[in-house]
Amino acid sequence: MSSAEPSSACQVRGAHKLPPEIGGAEAVCAAIKQALPGQGYSVQITVHSPSSISARVKTSDGRERPEQRMAVSDGALRSSSVHRFARAIADSLDQAR
Repeated sequence: MSSAEPSSACQVRGAHKLPPEIGGAEAVCAAIKQALPGQGYSVQITVHSPSSISARVKTSDGRERPEQRMAVSDGALRSSSVHRFARAIADSLDQAR
């Protein structure tokens, strides 16, 4: 008997505000999925501006984690910023275990 992979969901609001170099909502969700392999989660990303992003995260059992926020003060978000943000979300979920 094989175990089912935990359920995960990612939603991005305001994706049109992301700098084009990021790759859109799909790239943000892909970075989060890469940072959380095999973990169940639900994450709602809000893009406030090209330099500011936040996330509300729930564990697979429905517990809400503190809101995560990231802002870049010297320009717009970059791919590396999104990957750091995804790792911060992963750290938050690890703390919930």
